[in-house]
Amino acid sequence: MMIDDDGVFWTAIEAPHGVAMISQSCDIIRDLEVRPYVQVAGLVPATDAEVARAIRQETPSRIYLESLDGKSLLIDLDLTATVHKTVVATWQRTSGCNSDGETRKLAKGLARHRQRFAFPDDFNDLIAPIRKWIESKRSKQSPHGNFVRALHEVRAHCDNWETPTELTFLAIVNDIPEPEELAHWEEAAKTLETKAQHDDYPAAEFKIVTYDSISAREYRESDRLDWDGLSDSP
Repeated sequence: MMIDDDGVFWTAIEAPHGVAMISQSCDIIRDLEVRPYVQVAGLVPATDAEVARAIRQETPSRIYLESLDGKSLLIDLDLTATVHKTVVATWQRTSGCNSDGETRKLAKGLARHRQRFAFPDDFNDLIAPIRKWIESKRSKQSPHGNFVRALHEVRAHCDNWETPTELTFLAIVNDIPEPEELAHWEEAAKTLETKAQHDDYPAAEFKIVTYDSISAREYRESDRLDWDGLSDSP
C-alpha cells in the first residue's frame, strides 16, 4: 500500500503469470474519456486437484478456461486490480476465450462470484457435514461415488432464513439413472438428510432432481451451495 503526493491510497498486485481481462467488452471499447479504466484478475498457479475443482465449478473465486489447459493456472477473482487503458494497451495480448461457450463460462463465473447468497453462519455449520460426506465420496468407485460425480449443483431453499420452518436441498443431476442405481442415490440422499442437523433448522429434505423436473420458480427461489471458503474451523 502506498500514498502518493496527493494523499491518494493505491496498491499493486503481483501477477507474474499474467492477468485475465474481466471487464465487459462494451466497457473495454468505450472512449477513453468515458471509460478510462478496466479491471483485470491475476492468473495463479494451481495444483491438479485445484484445477479439477475449478473445472467442476466448486471454487467460485477461481475460474478455469480451456485456453489455460495444461498450464496449471486459474483466474483468481480475489486478486483483481483496476488499470488505466493506456497501460493495458502496452501489454501483450493472448486470446482467452476461443468460443462462445468459453465466453459464456467466463461470464457465468464472474456473475456467480459476485452474486453468491450470504448464508447465515448457523446454516454454514449445518452444511459442513454434507460437504465432508460429498468430498469423501467423490473419488470412490461406488454407487454413492457415482451419485456425487453426477451432481451438477446442490441448491438450498428455505422458507424464511430468520425463522425457518422448511428446508429443502435440490441435488441437480443431468439425468435420473435406472431404478437400481437410483435406489442407491436415494439412499445417499437419506444419509445427507441425517447429516443436515441443527437446532435452528427443521428436518431437511434432500431431493434428487433434473433441470427439466423443477420449475423456474423453484430454481430462482433456491440458492446454490458453494463449497469454496467453507471451513471446518469453529
